[in-house]
Amino acid sequence: MITFHHFNSHLQQAALLSAQAHLLVALSGGPDSVALLHLLTQIQKTWNWTLTAAHFNHRLRGDISET
Repeated sequence: MITFHHFNSHLQQAALLSAQAHLLVALSGGPDSVALLHLLTQIQKTWNWTLTAAHFNHRLRGDISET
């Protein structure tokens, strides 16, 4: 399991994202994308990010994806 601390440390070490960035997070509503958004929200103030969430329907779950 990835913890908040591990996730934040990995971002710093890998220099994947910069401070004061505007991130567009595409999420399908599945547990993996919601978990990613949750983690990013938790460290948003530390990195001074602006987060925008956008729904992306992969059309893999049929009609349930529309609700």
